[in-house]
Amino acid sequence: MDIYTHVRDAFYSGEHAFTGDRQVIKDISFLINEGYLNLQLFPIASRQEHLTMMRDLEKKKKTKADEASGGSTEHIALKLLSGEYLQKKFGLKVLYEHPLCGYYPDIMTNDGRIVVECGHTNNPEKMLTYFKQGNIEECILVPYPDPEKQTVQAYSLIALGELKNFLDFWESEKRAELLKKLGR
Repeated sequence: MDIYTHVRDAFYSGEHAFTGDRQVIKDISFLINEGYLNLQLFPIASRQEHLTMMRDLEKKKKTKADEASGGSTEHIALKLLSGEYLQKKFGLKVLYEHPLCGYYPDIMTNDGRIVVECGHTNNPEKMLTYFKQGNIEECILVPYPDPEKQTVQAYSLIALGELKNFLDFWESEKRAELLKKLGR
C-alpha cells in the first residue's frame, strides 16, 4: 500500500466514503516522503476489546465515558481505548476534548506533546495546525476498525527535524503565490 493510501485511510475510515480534500492528503504524503513526518502503524487494541468497550458503554448510564463524551458509542470506545493506551505506554494523564489551536482533539496528553483523533476525521488540515501552532510532537489517528481485522489499528505521525519551519515556509510560499495570482 502506498503512503497516500495509508494517509487517506488514517483520516477517512469505517463505512465512510472518502469525501475529503485530496490535496491535503497529498501534502501530508509529501511531508512523509520528504522526511518531515514519520508514519508508523501499530495496533492500539484488539477488535474484541473495542466491541467489549462498546457493549459496556451501552449498558452504563454514567461512566468515565462522560469525560470523553462526543460522538457515537463506537467513537467514544475508540477514545477510551486510545486514552488507556497512552496512559499505559507513556504513563501520561490524558485530557479529552481539550481545546487546542481552535479545535478540540479527541485526546491530548497533559504534557501537550501528543494528540489523538479517533474515527472519521473530516479535517486532516487540523493535524498540520497542531504541529505548526500547538508544538505537538506526535499525532495519532485511530480510524474506525476494519470489521474483517482483529485489531484496532493506529497511525502515528511524528514530527521530524524542521517540520515546523518547513510548514511556516510552505504557508508563506502559498500566500505569495496567491497574492501573485491576485495581482498584488
